[in-house]
Amino acid sequence: MQHQRCATIPFLAVLFVVLAADRPARADGDLVVPWAIEHFNADEDCRTTAPPVVPVPVAHNHAYFAPPAGAADWPAWIESLRAYRREVREKLRDTSRSMIVLEFKGTRAWVRLSEDWARAADARPGETVVVEGRALAVEGNSTLCLAFDYHQRKGSPAGAWYEWSGVLGTAAVEPGGEWRHFRVEAAIPQFDRDKGWVRPILGMDATHEPTPGTMLLRDLTVRFPRDDARAERWKAVESATARRIGFDDAIYRRDDLRWTARNFVCGFVFIYDRAFWDPDGRRYRVDELLDDARAEFGGYDSIVLWQAYPRIGADGRNQFDFYRDMPGGLDAVRDVVGRFHRRGVKVFVSYNPWDTGTRREGVGDEVALAELIARIEADGVFLDTMARPPVTLRQEVDRRRPGVAFEPEGSTSLEHMELQNGSWAQWFKPFAGIGVLRLKWIEPRHVQHQIHRWDRSHQEELTAAWLNGSGMLVWENVFGSWNPWNAEDRAALRRMAPVLRHFADLLAEDRWLPCHPTLDPKIYASCWEKDRSRLWTLV
Repeated sequence: MQHQRCATIPFLAVLFVVLAADRPARADGDLVVPWAIEHFNADEDCRTTAPPVVPVPVAHNHAYFAPPAGAADWPAWIESLRAYRREVREKLRDTSRSMIVLEFKGTRAWVRLSEDWARAADARPGETVVVEGRALAVEGNSTLCLAFDYHQRKGSPAGAWYEWSGVLGTAAVEPGGEWRHFRVEAAIPQFDRDKGWVRPILGMDATHEPTPGTMLLRDLTVRFPRDDARAERWKAVESATARRIGFDDAIYRRDDLRWTARNFVCGFVFIYDRAFWDPDGRRYRVDELLDDARAEFGGYDSIVLWQAYPRIGADGRNQFDFYRDMPGGLDAVRDVVGRFHRRGVKVFVSYNPWDTGTRREGVGDEVALAELIARIEADGVFLDTMARPPVTLRQEVDRRRPGVAFEPEGSTSLEHMELQNGSWAQWFKPFAGIGVLRLKWIEPRHVQHQIHRWDRSHQEELTAAWLNGSGMLVWENVFGSWNPWNAEDRAALRRMAPVLRHFADLLAEDRWLPCHPTLDPKIYASCWEKDRSRLWTLV
């Protein structure tokens, strides 16, 4: 049975000078994955934790900072947020105090080497893998187990799990309230390398010992035997995953991705919707769709062309086939993308990582997706159900087409914001008075698209976008259920969109004064400044 994952707690931990500790050490000729929280996935009954680089200075939730209590508190409030931003930008990936908590309840608790490093290792049967680190046995079961998961070589970048090895090595951690060094090793059993790749996992499992226990882990490393091919793959992962201690804004400085900071209004459209495809006239309705968007919403800056769900699964077609099967094939879809481009609208395709039971491509999903993007000249990827793109996906797409943005559906972390220029603000719960989008505050060039897909009124989302200088997602056909925007919301977005676009450069600057005091507590205000310009947004 597949080991199910649990959510990890985002941590504050990234670089302005690359640390040697973030490079794969090469001890005794081996290749070693160094300790960093992002190199290890805390999955079932595990979580990552770290004292914050700097404590969040104001009340907050995962999406927003709460507004100040009153006008008198605003000066201290804004200064504390500025100090927090400076600290995050300088020290985001300082992982020196981070750790993983194993809370074994008697079934399983596993920490897994990240997909990127495990696939780069591409370990062979018979090779010995060594896991070392420090552990603190808190209570109960104090034995760590080493095992291996097997993942399909073809398919999604993460590779679908298909079996595990069972426990192959153990290390007893002496109780006593002190951190203890541990070392555990195991030889990889025989498996079909044409079918899959292997991934080391460390933790506890009822198949070995069902006694519950709690343990803390830190300074984990995983060692593989060195060979030339593995060393070359290692370099690629090392260059892609090495981060500065502070926030790395390289993706926001890329000239080919600067357009993302102006991507305020995104439409979500089904490629088989009659609003997009006219089955009687046998033609794509690009101009009519965009004319309607301009009249009703003030126009789109980008559009998501959704292809598969809920039709997928009725036959063997996979998510890429649904683009290929559009009338005229991919050549016609490329022509459609060009028509959007001529109207100044960027085009996102959708990636569905859960599509694992359909016809498989002859290559991995990341390659198939990158080739599709290049073929139709798309501008972005909507990462359905995901919070971040795999490193390999970024590499494959960049090789084939520059300027392609990634935008996940899930709530992304500060660390993963380094990998994608925008994200959905889906079902975010604001405070009274809305508050400040956390990601936008740290990186003003990161545009988040507010979306409450089932709501009848979008006033709260519009207010949050307006006060934060951020974006909106327009989605009316929700998987076949029609939930149209009301006239008031449409009119509000029509008024907002031209202002956001005109002042896009201003909204991407650090000189932002959110939750600015007003003389009337029922009026909310934000202010942006640049040079001799000042923009106020009021609700």
